[in-house]
Amino acid sequence: MDSQSVPLPEGPNGSLARGLRTLAAMADVDGAFSVSVLAGKLGFTRAMVRRFVVTLEHAGYVEAAGGMYRLTPEVLELGEAYLSSSVLDAASRAPLAWLSSQVDESTSLGVLHRGMVTLVASVEAGQLPSDHGVFIGARLPAHRSANGLVLLAGLDEESLADYCASLQDLAGTQGVADAVAATRKRGWASWGRQPPDGAAIAVPVRGQDRVVAAACLYSGSAYESLDELRNRALDPLFEAAARIESGLAAPARGRGGAHR
Repeated sequence: MDSQSVPLPEGPNGSLARGLRTLAAMADVDGAFSVSVLAGKLGFTRAMVRRFVVTLEHAGYVEAAGGMYRLTPEVLELGEAYLSSSVLDAASRAPLAWLSSQVDESTSLGVLHRGMVTLVASVEAGQLPSDHGVFIGARLPAHRSANGLVLLAGLDEESLADYCASLQDLAGTQGVADAVAATRKRGWASWGRQPPDGAAIAVPVRGQDRVVAAACLYSGSAYESLDELRNRALDPLFEAAARIESGLAAPARGRGGAHR
């Protein structure tokens, strides 16, 4: 379930929610956008969207550009507020940097939010293409990514069933369930094919007796298979996850995270 499909409340809270949803829709548009494009994307009236856009412009989050609008760097403050208060970000920074230096590949930490994986930390390295999407704030379909499969494997059965039921491709629901079952059995997940497509592997990060995030490693090599990547990088990836778990447990004595 993505943010656009969540029911909106009524009254003043509903107005705030619609304004925030408008801001989120702007982030999904490449470059400048028009009020009519946003209205069509959101299913709101153009008058409503224009009102939200003007309000956001006055707040400094949007600027006019020749009859169009675009986001300003001011919106980065919103993401910075999350990162500056995130225990995950603080606990994962050094382990991800260590992992990247060990295997010379890009790494990330992702969390599950409304059916999508959101990357909350990343370290770039290796030979990934410029459009690889391994950056803080990137969002990936949970059932189509290695870190997503790990996070889905950490759900209880009811939550997993709800996720599968939300998929538009109902024919693929059993495939998702099978992939999650395989991930639970072996304790890690992979995504990608044989060269030259590259591959990714991910392992769970646990805190407070549950999976709270997924640490992921990406290979952009055109010559390395998934098996080769797993053989050289899976153990360091598990070690990085254990270090993140230790960082999460540090603020509260006596709370430990399980390792594979």
